Amino acid sequence: MAPEKTIQTHDAASQLQRSGLKRFAPVLVLFIVAGAIYAFDLQMYLSFEALRENRTTLLTFVASNAGLAALLFTFAGAGIGAVFDSGEAFSVSAILSP
Repeated sequence: MAPEKTIQTHDAASQLQRSGLKRFAPVLVLFIVAGAIYAFDLQMYLSFEALRENRTTLLTFVASNAGLAALLFTFAGAGIGAVFDSGEAFSVSAILSP
């Protein structure tokens, strides 16, 4: 009977470890994306100045590809929402709540 308890304890420990890894996966993804943006100097393309310089090009693209522009806008909103939700999930109030 003692070996069964050891197996159950081992299963509980591995289950706790897996849930811990799943819990920090969104933060890990955010750090990877932020690192990739920095490593490839993409921050110079992700600025208000870059949007201002490319305004006419963006308006032309939206006018000629309305469906694709709507799809990209939707995915961008979902990505921003995912970042916001992961930040909320790791906030102090979420950690302290039972």
